[in-house]
Amino acid sequence: MSSVLATGTSSFGELSKGFMATARAALPLHASAWDAVMEPVQKLLETSDRDHQEMLSKLWLQHTYSQLNVICVTSALMGGVIATSFTWPLLEQVSQGDQKVILGVWYSALLLALGAIATATQQAVRIARLNTYPDSGQRMRDMLGTLQGTQWRTRKLQLFVWQTPVMLQNGSIYMFIARLVVLIWKAVADDCRSSNSRYVGKGGTTRARR
Repeated sequence: MSSVLATGTSSFGELSKGFMATARAALPLHASAWDAVMEPVQKLLETSDRDHQEMLSKLWLQHTYSQLNVICVTSALMGGVIATSFTWPLLEQVSQGDQKVILGVWYSALLLALGAIATATQQAVRIARLNTYPDSGQRMRDMLGTLQGTQWRTRKLQLFVWQTPVMLQNGSIYMFIARLVVLIWKAVADDCRSSNSRYVGKGGTTRARR
């Protein structure tokens, strides 16, 4: 049984490494952002100087708390922009089918923005409660990393969880902008086609009169 579990664990690890390598090749900017998140955590876990480690831990808590506050504000603003876009007159210039697709994507973007606010708020409360403990730095390190023998390893799932609010916010922005570009393109294209048809119709009427 233990050998089966070990085989499954190694297979999962190899699969995870392959997925990360593919993601880094396909999304280099996102991969660099992930490295920027993981490297400070790995550094504070590996630091041998106790005072320096406590300082890095407090800095991580402060910066993460500030980031979560920014995400709450910007996601709320983004949600307001998406909500007002449902009544834009420009939507009436495209077909009913295109309207349904655009509104469906925008509603999904609104849900992501609300999800970003909810998760960022929950994590901000978590940090506020964590700071009430006298050993908040050690608790934070135990949460973000695990000691394997004499070496600390970052818990990648924990890093992923703490990056969830900003990922939800980015997804909301990307989805809104993508369908906004499509809406403008279709509205302009439909207007150009209707203008050309009117011009052709007038030309045919003029030739018929002649």
